[in-house]
Amino acid sequence: MEDNKTMELQVSEENDLNEYARIKVENFLNKLSEKLAQKVEREIIKEFVSEQEENGIYHVTVLCYFTDDIMKIMKQLEDKKKWKVIEKKNYIDAPKKNGYRGCIVKIGIPVENQKNETAVITMQIHTIGMEYWLEMEKHISEGKVRKKDKLRNYSEHIMQIEEELLRMKKK
Repeated sequence: MEDNKTMELQVSEENDLNEYARIKVENFLNKLSEKLAQKVEREIIKEFVSEQEENGIYHVTVLCYFTDDIMKIMKQLEDKKKWKVIEKKNYIDAPKKNGYRGCIVKIGIPVENQKNETAVITMQIHTIGMEYWLEMEKHISEGKVRKKDKLRNYSEHIMQIEEELLRMKKK
């Protein structure tokens, strides 16, 4: 699914996860770096800019079924020689205070243009369940401490359900 704010890559269980995710991520990032090179030359980077911070950072969300899939994708990103992992945060083992569980990684991708610039992409990689939780958190929390505590608990429940489903998948 694609919109102006976020490009979501949904990993499909029907395909081999590693190969499917690797191809999707590589194709997206390769196309992005090519288009950026063309658009930087013409200074019209509207297609990719709506969620761009002042430092030229683009945002990608990768949705997975299970947390172990997240770790496989992180490994693939780290192994890619063409890109540079600038920063990575693992919130699966140590969730954020609000309950978020997932990984956030910043990747530098060379843009082939006259300036040989690097495009920085921030990837948020989490489960479909966590995506649901994030959307609910945005709409419900808004500064209310009691609600934030409940939302954190719901995040833990979602994680427990995902772990049970993963065990079922492996049996």
